[in-house]
Amino acid sequence: MKIILDTNFLLTTAKQKIDFDRFANEIFDKKIEWLIPEEVLRELEEISVSERKKGKDKEAAKLALKLIEEIPHKKVSLPVKNVDEGILRYAKRNNLIIATMDRGIKQRFNGKVLTVRGKKELLIQKPL
Repeated sequence: MKIILDTNFLLTTAKQKIDFDRFANEIFDKKIEWLIPEEVLRELEEISVSERKKGKDKEAAKLALKLIEEIPHKKVSLPVKNVDEGILRYAKRNNLIIATMDRGIKQRFNGKVLTVRGKKELLIQKPL
């Protein structure tokens, strides 16, 4: 099972100190392959050093980058300028689950979405 990660999902799980890898592996009975777009990594790196971002966001981005290093993952490239659009297209084409908090992605995607529920839970949302 392949799950592609979005920036806001990684930031949210880092801020709330949610071990998304452990929780997701408890939810699914299949081995998970995490896919991380290079563009998401670049966004996290930019946030982690940005002078315009709040301390919480910078720290969350740094923690998210560290957590990514600790989980088995595969980097992918999205051939579009808009990261959200790229994630949607890539997920649709490859029949993936999207890990996101983005309402726009959730509304436009007709597959399964992994999202954060409350303070410490992950939830799979079915297509609307």
